[in-house]
Amino acid sequence: MRNVSSSKILWVFALSNLLLTSCVGPEVPSSPSSSEQSELTTEPSIDSKDPSTDSKSEESSSDPTSSKAPSDESSDSTSIKSSDSWESSDPYLPSSDSSSSLEPVEPEVYRIQFGEAKYSDSDTLSESCFTSDGIDVSLGSVANCYSAGVGNAVRVGSAKNKGNFTLNFNGDIAPDAIRVYSYAYEGGYNITLTLDGDEMTSPALSSTAFDGTPSYEVAWGRSLKSLNVAGDTRFCFVALDLVFGKGYVPPVSSSHSSSSSESSSSSGPSSSSDSSSWEAGNIDEYYASVNLDLSGALLKSALFKRISNPYDAHSYDYAYTAYLTTDTGSDGKIIDMYSSIKFDPVTDHQGAPGKGNYKKEGDMFNREHTIPQSVFNERAPMKSDLHHLLPTDGYVNNRRSNYPHAYVSNVKYTSTNGTIVGTGDARNHGYSGNACEPIDEYKGDFARIYFYFVARYENLLSGWGNFSSFSKNTYPSLSKWAIETYLEWNDLDPVSEKEIARNEAVYAIQKNRNPFVDIPGLAHRIWDEAL
Repeated sequence: MRNVSSSKILWVFALSNLLLTSCVGPEVPSSPSSSEQSELTTEPSIDSKDPSTDSKSEESSSDPTSSKAPSDESSDSTSIKSSDSWESSDPYLPSSDSSSSLEPVEPEVYRIQFGEAKYSDSDTLSESCFTSDGIDVSLGSVANCYSAGVGNAVRVGSAKNKGNFTLNFNGDIAPDAIRVYSYAYEGGYNITLTLDGDEMTSPALSSTAFDGTPSYEVAWGRSLKSLNVAGDTRFCFVALDLVFGKGYVPPVSSSHSSSSSESSSSSGPSSSSDSSSWEAGNIDEYYASVNLDLSGALLKSALFKRISNPYDAHSYDYAYTAYLTTDTGSDGKIIDMYSSIKFDPVTDHQGAPGKGNYKKEGDMFNREHTIPQSVFNERAPMKSDLHHLLPTDGYVNNRRSNYPHAYVSNVKYTSTNGTIVGTGDARNHGYSGNACEPIDEYKGDFARIYFYFVARYENLLSGWGNFSSFSKNTYPSLSKWAIETYLEWNDLDPVSEKEIARNEAVYAIQKNRNPFVDIPGLAHRIWDEAL
């Protein structure tokens, strides 16, 4: 992710023109009416005790792939161009002539995806309806922006009033291009982007097809604090991309072939592209850049760099699709670490047709954040990271609340598979608050999820809310009681075939792995010296 305040922000050559190119937007949902709902504001998760709050939404499948292309060059120019296909006249970009010696360089792309929520309190755009792909961004002013039945998008403007909204970037970022995806609600429209006071208006746009969403791009190439999106009439806003990387090449139209070896990450595990699929026995290759002779904080930080890049973030809604490969057993049913109930992955999740609100264990399953969403303020990419986002019985998930995983003595609730909720006991090495204790078969699984999470997001912990398992620092990141308890669980329940298979399946989707599943003894090499 981009650290918006980092001195490492890379300045790059800006594009000389704005590009209008055919660009396939988010995949058309098979059922538009169901795509208007989401769990972002209503999930009955570990952060909510209301069992009626996990509504349905379909996956928006246009997550970008990222390819790091560092640069130390800068430009302050901003310009506009419209084109139906890419024709490069910029000496720093590849020529359309196939004999050119310059090779295309894939950009590093960070997406802000809209239309992720069904608004519950009012029909107005709010922070809960977009994901920010790791960019620290917040919603500023909003005027006349609605959900209005437009699928995975928001409607900007009404029949009578123009609309606009502002995004504030919490720090300085320096993208070399801003790309927006939008389409007409009806008729034609223009978009005006105001970037830190500089106003740029697009030529007339007219696409009304959800699956033909045009890309509208502005060269930028300097630091950015805020962005306002407005239009001369109502239109549907799908996504915003921040593009970084020298030699940026805009996407070709669907009628042209691409030189990229990777398709959009939205293709998921069923993609015909096998460039990112994991092959057994390649663990050494994956960790080749990590000096495994290190220990403690140095080893943890080395792993942070490896498992953070590449990392393909998918939307929160995609989890239900992912579970078809990440969390189903040989019987085709969901593997639930909280319950013994056998759930169908397609028909039994909350929000599926015919599913209302759960009232007891066994009614339906939903998505459980092993690390509560309240800890990281429901931010991306943590919110949708499949390594800690598990399918669990909705009722048990609700009973778990936002408690840490720990040993329990004073039992207040027991699920069908023996998961218990209550207060912690002396075995927790000092923690006695509310807790959820999984069965022995899965204690190691949860421990290794905690190890992964504090390694993957060690650079963000200090800015998050208080959570008893965390110490809010780069190292050791876990509190002392959690280190001792989770190391015990790690040893009590070694890595299982089920855990290995899940790690492989998540890797196929996200392109990163949980090293604590791959490498036995790794957790002790990192945290033993912290005790």
